[in-house]
Amino acid sequence: ADLPKKFGRMPSRSPAAEIDAALEAIAAAGMVVEVNTAVWHKPCAEAYPSIGILRACRERGVETTISADAHRPEDILRDFDRAGLLLRDAGYTHVARFERRTRRSEPLEFAVPTGPRSP
Repeated sequence: ADLPKKFGRMPSRSPAAEIDAALEAIAAAGMVVEVNTAVWHKPCAEAYPSIGILRACRERGVETTISADAHRPEDILRDFDRAGLLLRDAGYTHVARFERRTRRSEPLEFAVPTGPRSP
């Protein structure tokens, strides 16, 4: 919902009503929202979705997943620990994982590697 900030574009007015409608549709469809860790290496360097949107997802029961959008092997788990902290701050205790198009829920502690935080 707030991906345009990745490109340095901010709305001229608050898109809150549109975001609320989108989140309601996502919840009704049983979809999952992705936290993409590549964002911290883009010019905006701000999580998307934002913490506010993630909290709104949590309130609606929308599950989340974490992706690195990796284009190199060394980036596969980059910043997963940071994403885990963001999700915890938003009130999540579990994350959705997919295997062969089947979704399962795992505790954040299991799904997010521990160790030193990424820069």
